[in-house]
Amino acid sequence: MIRIGVIGYGRIGRRIVERSRQWEQPPTLAAVLVRPEQAEAAARELGSSTVCCDLPAFLAKEPDVVVECASAATFVAAAPEVLRAGIDLIPLSLAALADEAVEREILAAATSG
Repeated sequence: MIRIGVIGYGRIGRRIVERSRQWEQPPTLAAVLVRPEQAEAAARELGSSTVCCDLPAFLAKEPDVVVECASAATFVAAAPEVLRAGIDLIPLSLAALADEAVEREILAAATSG
């Protein structure tokens, strides 16, 4: 069974989690990365063992694939570490890649992971 991680639990992140649970063979929700002020509400919905407030704890949950649905700044901060960990990444904040330095860093991280 595939284990997914979701970075961001706003409207899009919630929708991804909800929809994935409706699949014929739903993936296991390994982790959701949220801001600290969102943790309590997210834990009520998902269970506290799934909710993380920092990237190292999120990566420690060992998702097979991560869906990034936060902000461009969060993408820039998290994507290199996700990719270096050898985890597949589905980014939604693609505008961040308009910055050539960010694009180079992401490509280098993907190559090393």
